[in-house]
Amino acid sequence: MKSAFTDPVLANFCAEGPTVIAGSVWPEDLKVWQRAWPAIPEKWRIVFAPHVIDETAITNLQTQWQALRYTRLEGAELPESRVLILDTIGMLSRSYRYGKLAYVGGAFRTGLHNTLEPMAYGLPTIFGPNHDKFPEAAGALAAGGAYSIDNGDQLAEVVERMDDEVAYYSAVEAQRRVALANSGAGERTAAYILKLLPVYLLLCLLPVGLAAQRAPLPYSSFEQGIRQSKSRDGADELQLAARYGDDGRGTTGRRDHRARNQFRGRA
Repeated sequence: MKSAFTDPVLANFCAEGPTVIAGSVWPEDLKVWQRAWPAIPEKWRIVFAPHVIDETAITNLQTQWQALRYTRLEGAELPESRVLILDTIGMLSRSYRYGKLAYVGGAFRTGLHNTLEPMAYGLPTIFGPNHDKFPEAAGALAAGGAYSIDNGDQLAEVVERMDDEVAYYSAVEAQRRVALANSGAGERTAAYILKLLPVYLLLCLLPVGLAAQRAPLPYSSFEQGIRQSKSRDGADELQLAARYGDDGRGTTGRRDHRARNQFRGRA
C-alpha cells in the first residue's frame, strides 16, 4: 500500500501562509501574475511550477521574483520569501495537496493545461480565457469552483475573494462535487469499449470474408482491365473495367494512376 505523498520543503513553505500552487505556467501567465502580485495581500504565498524547465528562464524568474528554488533547499529552515519555484519534474500533481488555491497555466496561450489535478484536492482553481475546448473546466466554472480571468486585475480580485471563508469553502465544495461526479470515468469508458468490442471485431472481419469469395487478380490482369474509348471531342479517355476495380493488393489507386499516365503517353 502506498503511503501519502509528503514533502518537507513544500510543507514548511506552505505552512507560513495561504499558498497558491501555480502549475504549468508559461511566460504569458507570469506576466499576469506580475501585474496582480502587488495588489494581493502579503500573507499569500505562491509556488510557480513552470511548464518548461529551462535553466536560463528559471534563473531570470528567481531574480525577478526574489524567489527560492526548490532544488536548492533542504526542507528545514527556509529563507524568507513569498515565492517558491518548483524547478523539478514529476511533482506538480501531488504538490497541489499543500495549496489553498490553484492556478493552472496555458490558457493565455493556445490552451489550458490539466485542471483535474487540483480538482482532485478540492482546490478552487483559476485560469485564463482560452479554455473552451476543455469540458472539465466548463463544469468547474458552472459549479462555482473555478474562475476564468482575462488580466492581472481580475486575478487579484479572485485571490482576495478567497480570503472570505464563506466564498472559499463554497468553491471548495463545488470542486469536490465536480470531482465526485467525474470519478469512475475510466471504468465507465472501459465498460463502454467492451460493450462495442464485438461489433468492432465483426466489422473488421467482414472485409476478409468478402475478399475470400474471389481470388486476387494479378497485376497483368489489372492492366488488361483497362480499355480505351473515344470521348465526344475525339480525345482518348481511359476507363477502368468495373470488374477490375481492385487488384487484390490494396494498390488500386496507385496503379490506376500509373496506368492512366502510361496510356496517355502512348496517345
